[in-house]
Amino acid sequence: MTNETVSLNFNTEALKKSLRFAFANDTTVLSELVQNARRAGATKVWITTATGQDGVGQISVLNNGKGLENFQVLLSVATSGWDEEVTKNEGPYGLGFLSCLYAGTHVDVVSQGKILRIDQEGALSDEVFHVERFEGELANGATTSVTIYGVNLEKIKNVSGTMFRGYPIEIEFDGNVIARHDAADDSFIDTEVGKIKCASEAYEDESFRVYLQGFLVLSKSKSYFSREQDVVHLDPKKYFGKFPDRDVVINENEMIQDVIRARREIYRDMVLKAKETMKPLDFMNRYHKMARGLRMLEVFNDIDIVPQSFLAEITEMPHEVAHWLDCHYLSKGDSDKVFTRKEIEDGDIVVAELERFEAEGDGDHALRWIYAYGAKAWTLEESLDAGHWLYDHLKIHDDTDVNVRVIGQGKHGELDPLRSNCLGAANVTICDDVELTANAMPVLIGEPFYWQEDNCLLVPLANGKPMEVSSGVIHQMNSYIWGDQYREEEQLEDQMNVNSMIRELFADSLEESVALSLTAALTDFQTIRDMVCTFSVDARGNVKVHAVAKSASEEKAVVPI
Repeated sequence: MTNETVSLNFNTEALKKSLRFAFANDTTVLSELVQNARRAGATKVWITTATGQDGVGQISVLNNGKGLENFQVLLSVATSGWDEEVTKNEGPYGLGFLSCLYAGTHVDVVSQGKILRIDQEGALSDEVFHVERFEGELANGATTSVTIYGVNLEKIKNVSGTMFRGYPIEIEFDGNVIARHDAADDSFIDTEVGKIKCASEAYEDESFRVYLQGFLVLSKSKSYFSREQDVVHLDPKKYFGKFPDRDVVINENEMIQDVIRARREIYRDMVLKAKETMKPLDFMNRYHKMARGLRMLEVFNDIDIVPQSFLAEITEMPHEVAHWLDCHYLSKGDSDKVFTRKEIEDGDIVVAELERFEAEGDGDHALRWIYAYGAKAWTLEESLDAGHWLYDHLKIHDDTDVNVRVIGQGKHGELDPLRSNCLGAANVTICDDVELTANAMPVLIGEPFYWQEDNCLLVPLANGKPMEVSSGVIHQMNSYIWGDQYREEEQLEDQMNVNSMIRELFADSLEESVALSLTAALTDFQTIRDMVCTFSVDARGNVKVHAVAKSASEEKAVVPI
């Protein structure tokens, strides 16, 4: 052991100068003064701003609290001067008034018939200030007023609309009462972490705003002040803000997990109580999203219905759709109607659950979609618990094997890739129909579709002629999506060329090929019905009529080209 000793020591002069940097922003003064008003028992705060003749900004904060008895506490560092209850419940640091001192050039404080005028330079130079008598009256019947000169009014005005959204007492700023949508009221529920208001019907673990002593300390949301976000007011006895601004909670990560647990408990109780009192259909429609967020979908397992809105009917031939668009070939069910457990178990309603269709994906997966369309299946669009009874009766899923049988196979050929923009040399088979079978359940498709596994376009006949290949079928062959662009013109051109090649393959003569093309091209034929004409078509598709007979009996009046 030596004779050398050390102890905690303060450089008072350096500390005074450095404390100006202790407050994170220029608006801290506003929150500190309003917080002091609340601690003093005020029920209302009035804030006014003005610009003096010298162009210097000033702000006055008045309140109707119990007033200030000992002015010395204003310039006493780490001495709050609050009573035992406030000290115990909120742990004031005793530094709040310093934010006023550093925010402007000088400060006037009026309370209980007294006034104290303090200037920043004098205070930092240990000047002694005298408390004087105040003979006037404060506006609005206020008991205390703090006026700061030389402040940045622009910054203060910018934050005033949001700073007090969760504050417990009324605040008027330049004559306008500030909206306090997040202030605690009777709609809040007492929990272990504090008071919580559940504002959303779709629970998410991290979608809430947190306040401490009336001021926002955390917002976990895509939208900073969404009305559909939960609001939490922390218990100040359990949670403390970081020195000096209190705008961040000490041990924030632990606080977040505490809040999540408390909110989950509230929402779970909400779901279970709703199940006891609501009709099954209304309960499932309203609380499914919430139960999914809470990971408690098992709450629906013993309900013997499924809302039709949980499923979608396949109304068109399935195909790839751009990821930013809805699948227009799926039509969502009616939220007012249900499918019963018996209907699904008996097979009256065929249910499928499949990943989204991809033109360049697994060929078996595309075939499952086409089979589901042919089987008039409904696809499950909402998630259910893995133990839900519906999963025992899924007829089509991502492991279902589908077999293909071509009925009455006719002509077979190959698409010319040189006559398309984005299609390769796919095969074409013209047939009477195509039968797909899964789980010993055969269905006839009755429409053209692309069979990925065999790289074959299957085209059934209708009234003895090949059916038109729709744009959806072309999208089964290629997505026509490059990056974030949809190449619609190329897709439409390919559709036209594919149908033309199919007609050429089917026709036994040039006359038959032309007749098929004209039939496909004519969408409005009423005005030329029963007419005979001679015409020509140029390279651009322009039609020129050379002669017309009004009826078949006048055919000899038509002059050849």
